Amino acid sequence: MQKFGTDGIRGIYKSTLFEEDAYALGYALSLFGKRLVVARDTRISGERLKRALALGFSYLGGEVFDGGILPTPALFFGVRALDADFGVEITASHNPPEYNGLKVFSREGKPSRDFLNLVEEKMKKVPENRNLSSLHPINLAEGYINFLLEKCGNLKGLKIALDTANGACSPIAGKVFERLGAEVVLLSNKGDGNLINQNCGALFPQSLQKAVVENNCHFGFAFDGDGDRVIGVTQKGELFDGDSILFALGKAIKDKGLLCGNAVVATKVSSFALEEKLNEEGITLFYSEVGDSAVAEEMKNRNLILGGEKAGHILLDEGTGDGLKIALALSQLLKSGFDLMRCLLPTYPRFEKNLPLSATLSTPLFYKKVEKVKDILKGKGKIIVRPSGTEPLLRILIETKDEALLSQAVKILGYC
Repeated sequence: MQKFGTDGIRGIYKSTLFEEDAYALGYALSLFGKRLVVARDTRISGERLKRALALGFSYLGGEVFDGGILPTPALFFGVRALDADFGVEITASHNPPEYNGLKVFSREGKPSRDFLNLVEEKMKKVPENRNLSSLHPINLAEGYINFLLEKCGNLKGLKIALDTANGACSPIAGKVFERLGAEVVLLSNKGDGNLINQNCGALFPQSLQKAVVENNCHFGFAFDGDGDRVIGVTQKGELFDGDSILFALGKAIKDKGLLCGNAVVATKVSSFALEEKLNEEGITLFYSEVGDSAVAEEMKNRNLILGGEKAGHILLDEGTGDGLKIALALSQLLKSGFDLMRCLLPTYPRFEKNLPLSATLSTPLFYKKVEKVKDILKGKGKIIVRPSGTEPLLRILIETKDEALLSQAVKILGYC
């Protein structure tokens, strides 16, 4: 079974993900470079996985720099700042606390699938652990904070709510906004790895929606466990998802004449509304496969600066999503008087279902139903059936403007 999914190696610690996996990855990467930066989110298992990874990378004499608890984009910043060959963020992103994972970066961003396949091949045969390694602690947080501050002007007068999901953004997010003069309301900011993503953060924004309204905030932002994803909440408590964020940034950057190619990239599961609204602004939308790695690859191929996912991975100039950077960019637009509310996209009827991967789902009968749904939706909607790249699930998505047609499609699949 392939170890690398759409966002690194991921699994339940001590069940489907082991320290041996981290050790093997470290050793495999050491065959291609000599300097590695590691960081992690707040999960308890992260420390053991980090040490196993360092043992593997050190086997042939490689240097390992330990950034401690950092958001994924800060890890990427560190790879470039230290001129390292690779970085590994130990995180399971939006997954529950019992999960963990290993995200690999090079100086350019997430490596290609071909390179990861090569690494995975090298992971199959590794030498025995000699327990000889050294981790060099390094403070990357302050450098990353300064990097963010340089990109944003004063936010005095804004009141912003931040839900850090008890994850890697917990020590950083509030500090950044406060240094820029904003009044900050913090939620789920304990940095407790046992609570990471538990009814909070980008996947569970309900508490943030309530807090924004009750505290009369101008806007709110919810991050995921490792901080590469962000979801917004308007002053009225409405969700401002990745599609709305892409539209807002695309319009604002185009208005300044700075949108390369007058185009952006989104995944095939983005909303119809995104393409419609971008077209109204004279902006072309190109589609990629699901996953921010696929978005980054499409952006690179087309020489574009903006892309992202409905789920909140937004890439702006960088090789990976950066939730804090995007939150600051939207806050700067608010401060300048830009009307974000006009960028809130309409919601069209959708049906989404996640099913456990099993042999029954790959039967000819199941896919015959899928083809029938495609036929009735042609030109009026879409159906996407795909295996998750981060969990053992089959994801089904149907979207159409026609509620009756959606009901018909769902009935054909047998989920009405």
